[in-house]
Formats: sequence, C-alpha cells, structure tokens
Amino acid sequence: MAVTRYLPSYAGLFLQSEVRALEKIKHHSSAPLVLIIGGSKVADKLPVIQKLLPRAQKILVGGLVANTFLAAQKKPMGKSGFSKELVSMAAKILKSASRKIILPQDVVVDIVSTKKKEITVVETARVKSNQRISDLGAKTINEYAAEIKKAKTILWAGTLGIAEEPVYAHASLALGRLVSGMALGRVFALVGGGDTVGFFHQHKLWVDYFSLAGGASLKFLAGERLPGLEALKTGWFSRR
Repeated sequence: MAVTRYLPSYAGLFLQSEVRALEKIKHHSSAPLVLIIGGSKVADKLPVIQKLLPRAQKILVGGLVANTFLAAQKKPMGKSGFSKELVSMAAKILKSASRKIILPQDVVVDIVSTKKKEITVVETARVKSNQRISDLGAKTINEYAAEIKKAKTILWAGTLGIAEEPVYAHASLALGRLVSGMALGRVFALVGGGDTVGFFHQHKLWVDYFSLAGGASLKFLAGERLPGLEALKTGWFSRR
C-alpha cells in the first residue's frame, strides 16, 4: 500500500459500491433496521452488533452467535458449539440491550454420539447433555419473521444453522425467502459473508446488495480502520 504515497491511486468501481452499500447500513439506514446475525465467526460478529446497537431496532441471532448468547444466559448447551472466550462479552451486550436482541425460544437438536441422526425440537432451556443445537425451531422462525416484516433495512451476516446440511437449513431458507421477497423495492437488504452469499445464490434468493468483502465488511461495520481505505485517504490523490 506504500505505492499510494507516490502514484495516482483511486478506489475501483467494486470498492466504491461496497463502501456505499455498507455506509448505507452504518449511517444512513431507514428505520426499522433489523440485523440477522449468525454463522460461526463469533469474534467478528459481536463487534458489529455492538457498533450497530444504537441504530438497530431488532437483532435476530442464530448459529454459534446465538449459542454464545444462550451460554451467557446460563442455558444448557449440551454438545453445541459456542465461543467460550466471548461469553462475558455477550453477557455485557445482553445487559445493555436485552430488549433489542431476540434469542431463540426453541431449537433443532440432534444427538451427536449416534451414527443415525436423532433430530428433534426442544426449548432452549431443555437441551440435553448429549444434544447439539443445529438450527432454529418453528416458534423462533415465526418470531423472527414477524420482526423482519416490520423492517425497512436489513443486514444479514451468517447462516442461522448448520446450513451446509440441508436438514439444518430450514431457518436460513425460510427467512431467506422472506427477506428476498421483501427486497428490491420494499426494503433495502444487504447480505454479507461468503457462506451466506453462497447460500442465497444456491437457492436463487436475491437482495439489493451482496457484499463480497468478507471479514473486511464486518470490520468496516464495526468501525475498525481498514489499511486499504486509509491508504487511499492519505495517499497521493488526497495531497493533490
């Protein structure tokens, strides 16, 4: 990036479109803004939730992000994955914004110790020691859908279950279809993250903008300084 100090340097069209779309979420979103945050990269997602809390009306969570919040509430996790080192951070977020963050009421679980999948739906307080949370249950899907229908702006980052396995993709698919049906006119919907974008494309679901910047988009939304953007701001072009 040192080259920007000595040669003409500009943001390309793709970078410009990424920044414009993310800026719309970060600073210029129409209310209500609803965040749908899932996936496995909890360390990337919690700072985004913190940064956008003042603007967001509701935050709907799934995947390991939801599991980490549930663990912060002392809910039984069984064999479910979650970020142990970020439970305290999740607890602080819940304490400051419990009315905005909606956690799952019920979840799809399977027993991981058997060769044959034994799948059932239980309340989050009733997950057994040999069970793994794999998707959201019907009550939770319906509650999330009701909040999504009120939105004018939607940010979706991360699938809501183990969506690479079709049997655990129900929540992501049902709510993805809802968001896709509302986008391109009724709301501004942005989907980010490679797995989530890939899931939408796989199921032919379309929204206003697909962010392909990966982790950089989450860092941008979380307010972190990005070296590439900073170089363009302080490089040759800015001194002309």
